[in-house]
Order: sequence, then structure tokens, then C-alpha cells
Amino acid sequence: MFQEFVSFGEITSAKISIDANFQSRGYGFIEFKDAESAQKAIAEANGKAIPAVESSDSDGKKELELLVTEYEPKKARQDKTQKCTTNLYISG
Repeated sequence: MFQEFVSFGEITSAKISIDANFQSRGYGFIEFKDAESAQKAIAEANGKAIPAVESSDSDGKKELELLVTEYEPKKARQDKTQKCTTNLYISG
């Protein structure tokens, strides 16, 4: 995931969510140093098809379509005055 997004700008944090068996849950988070990089990643990577990583539960998919959006922490979703513009939610 890091390699897919580093071209948009400096990444300060990248995390893939995993289950108890250390298998990817199919989503993760990337935080960029600045909001411009995050917005560029959304504009260029959202909806982009990437090769699927083969796994035992990949159901034969050859590509994944990325969902790239701004991440909103629970507190921000409840309090609409807060906005996080550098942290992205990535799913495929």
C-alpha cells in the first residue's frame, strides 16, 4: 500500500488492518504530511484498478478497485466542526 501511494507525497503513517490470523481485512489507512498530497491521492487513486494480491480467500479476482476517501474519526463524525484532511481510508 505504501508503494502505491508514496508518489502522491510524503507519507507519515501507513497501516493495513489485520485480523487475529494476521490476514488483511481489505482496508488500511495512510496519513500524508500535507493536505495537498492527500487530496491528490483521492483524486487520482479513487476508483483505480490495481492487481489483487493472491490469497486463499481472493475468490479468483484479478484486480481490486480502490476506494480512497478522507478518514473521519468517530469524534469528527459526531462533531461536524472537526475535519481531518491528511488521513485517508483505503479499501479494495
